Amino acid sequence: MKRISIHTFMLQASLLLVSVAIAVQAQAEPEDMTAIEAAAETQPQAKAWLELQSSGRASSMQAQPLPGPVMDQVQERYLKSFTHPVPPYFEHVQPIDN
Repeated sequence: MKRISIHTFMLQASLLLVSVAIAVQAQAEPEDMTAIEAAAETQPQAKAWLELQSSGRASSMQAQPLPGPVMDQVQERYLKSFTHPVPPYFEHVQPIDN
């Protein structure tokens, strides 16, 4: 029985969801895409907010650093991630049915 970590499981689940979304989008009719584009055109405020967010024009001129203790924890966790070797495989554990 192979074991896999929760991180590996979450990655696999995420990849599955992305592949399903891509497959659904690939099967979308061209009319569906024009309907989405038309809906975006009828909501100019939403479109303006999205453009403002992606452009960065309204971003702060001052850096937004994390507080010292938080940044220390982030750095410590990052460095600690390199102390464990990546195993050649993960064992899969069957869930226990209750």
